[in-house]
Amino acid sequence: METMDPHDDDRWPRVEALFERALDLARRDRDAFLVRETLDDPTIAEEVRALLDADIEAGAFFDRVAQAVTPRDVLDAGELTGPYRVLDRLGAGGMGTVYRARRVDGAFEREVALKVFRTGGGDVRRFLAERQTLARLDHPSIARLYDGGVTSDGRPYFAMELVEGQPITTYADTHELDVDDRLRLFQQVCEAVQFAHSRLVVHRDLKPSNVMVAEGDDGAPRVKLLDFGIAKVLDDPDLTVGGSVPRTPAYAAPEQVRGEEVTTATDVYALGVLLYELLTGRRPYRAADERAAFERAILETEPTRPSTAVSAPTESDPPTLTLPAPSERLARRLAGDLDQILLKALRKEPPARYRSPEAFGRDIERHLDGLPVEARPESVGYRMGKFVRRHRGAVAAASVGLSALVVGLGVALWQGQVAAVERDRAERASAFMVDLLGEFDPTRASGGRADPEAVLDQAVERIDAGLVGDPAVQAQLYDHVGQIYQTYARFDDAERLIRRALDLRRSLFGEADPSVVESLNHLAWLCFVRGDYDGADSLYARALAIEEAASGRTTNAAAASIEGQGLLLRAQGAPQAAIPLVREALAIREAAPEATPTDVASTRNALAALYTLTGRHAEAVPLLEQVVAERRATLGRHVHTAQALTDYGAALVAQSDFEAAAAIHREALAIRRERLGDSHPHVAQSLSHIGWALQSQARAAEAEPLYREALAIRREHFGEDHTAVGNSLLLLGEATLLSGDVERGLGVMGEAVRAFGRVLGEDHSTTLSAELRLAAHLDAVGRPEAARPLAARLLPQLREAFGPEHDKARQAQALAGRLGAGPS
Repeated sequence: METMDPHDDDRWPRVEALFERALDLARRDRDAFLVRETLDDPTIAEEVRALLDADIEAGAFFDRVAQAVTPRDVLDAGELTGPYRVLDRLGAGGMGTVYRARRVDGAFEREVALKVFRTGGGDVRRFLAERQTLARLDHPSIARLYDGGVTSDGRPYFAMELVEGQPITTYADTHELDVDDRLRLFQQVCEAVQFAHSRLVVHRDLKPSNVMVAEGDDGAPRVKLLDFGIAKVLDDPDLTVGGSVPRTPAYAAPEQVRGEEVTTATDVYALGVLLYELLTGRRPYRAADERAAFERAILETEPTRPSTAVSAPTESDPPTLTLPAPSERLARRLAGDLDQILLKALRKEPPARYRSPEAFGRDIERHLDGLPVEARPESVGYRMGKFVRRHRGAVAAASVGLSALVVGLGVALWQGQVAAVERDRAERASAFMVDLLGEFDPTRASGGRADPEAVLDQAVERIDAGLVGDPAVQAQLYDHVGQIYQTYARFDDAERLIRRALDLRRSLFGEADPSVVESLNHLAWLCFVRGDYDGADSLYARALAIEEAASGRTTNAAAASIEGQGLLLRAQGAPQAAIPLVREALAIREAAPEATPTDVASTRNALAALYTLTGRHAEAVPLLEQVVAERRATLGRHVHTAQALTDYGAALVAQSDFEAAAAIHREALAIRRERLGDSHPHVAQSLSHIGWALQSQARAAEAEPLYREALAIRREHFGEDHTAVGNSLLLLGEATLLSGDVERGLGVMGEAVRAFGRVLGEDHSTTLSAELRLAAHLDAVGRPEAARPLAARLLPQLREAFGPEHDKARQAQALAGRLGAGPS
């Protein structure tokens, strides 16, 4: 039969692929295989049989040559092979045995990996083709070929770079690499495979054991790609090594399983499997007992989303590696870009994958840099979220508000659970903010140096002038920009915008619309921050009544109102009564699908702070440690992280761990100064907490200047009549007194009591508590005549406010007893 000319028949790629697959089968199984695969064209089967017969004849010839020189399968230590002395055996498999050897002919000293053709190792042409392939590849991340020759018994060998490292998965596991480190290491693999492709070589058997990692002279990990034993050379079929399916089917691409043409996209698929395993500790498909079943899974089953694989593991599919982060945190890290990147690499259709390893690696680089990735559809909401994360430093001072923008404006786009009109509104609002935030972008001619507050002022002007015909979007943006103003402590501007949003929403949608509830809750929180507790209480009550009538106490909006009511009770001196409300809010948010992880963490943080305030430290500390860990991992140096640290530090003070508390509060202060500037009320809070930790260690003189700075900040923002100002006066008065200036200290403490009385009333528990501290200090400095009437009046009031068994009531009773001012 005349053999087909591959240059004259477009059927040749199919013939070649079937020939390679048939080579991997036992001879008795080849005919059945060819009949099954060529029912549409039996002449193709004839061509493949002719190639197989030629291969058998060639193999027999090389076998006769091999038998004539009576080769030995194993070389002994000390034996010379060409200029190389064998040191020890490293391993065997496939076509050859690999030895550690040293060049000893005096030309130069070098240890190498010596690969020697193994008797029974298959077609010697494949071995020689691998040597030829390696000669094409000179790259720092590919094991280098040095030279080759023939052993004394006639077997070919080649000497290559000795790589003493670990498979990439083992290296990542034993060195406990995090996600980013694994991604950067994988980028080296992409570079090496891209180089091979640029030399028209497709590896076809990428798997962990062929991707070794060794540490360079600088201690940094360096990838080394090994084993081109079944590589395909695209421009020279004579150099192509047979065997279409890799030795490890788990890394095989669908086209390899089907026996179709292998291209560079085949290596992209294997790279996807490799990265999937690096990040999740699993492979995309469960290994089946039978090869046929496993191949069906590759052909017919969609790979499990990586974030799902780590968040919902099965007992039958445990991870083979230590995960780079706790499973819950890792699932959040993978969800989004990395899910999409991996699924794109693993697409069953080769054209749908990344067009090259370089493109794959570039998308990972974009992900690491916070840029939009090729693998994700580029919605405006997605680009907006990426912009904010990429320019954290520029927009950090507005981080709370910007987080709200990303969630609030993007939720309709990302979840897809609202009506089309809502999605369209969110898209328009997002587009507006993306354009606005471009003022921070240094790649724009006027961008990169904009003052955040100036940009906000400009935003209001644009909303006023540019969205007159779209009042729903206008209201949405007023509300969000108002929240950002509040973050900057520009409370008048914040109130003006949030009220404007509320009025627009009421006129457009009616009182019972969810957007009205949102604005009511935002306005209530602003009132709370400003110390207008009556106003906050009224607004929270109204918001909750609307939400309850529409949906019950089950939504995230209802939880916001309930939590706000609990925090009001805390601020009014009733933390114990606040706990059930905040607990309820947390339970609602944990169950509400629309609640974000930030919402849940904030409420958990609030509950833990209440536990600290009521002495329930065993419940407070684990909750706070959880929140701090989550926020450090997911938000980094964010204002939410600083608040969690502040509450955690307060819990440590309550347990008398003052040194640790001071360190935690300093970390929170650094974040707040960085994100909010030096004169923000949150900075004042951190200064006060550090001062209290120092004062608790009898270091009042060190605390005093911190209290002074905090007081100045609070007066600037709140005036004289605010509880925060009262707190600063009380702390400053105590520190001044304890530092030796008794008269001045007592005077400042009296000023604090009067401030609390003006804001909260003279009978309020906070005012009474401040007055008790003043009375105790009067007694301590030897002024019983001034302390006695205070103690006599405070005792019955504190018993009524806190109960007779409360610490404050007991302190008042002891003081009154010492002074003879009441029952002991």
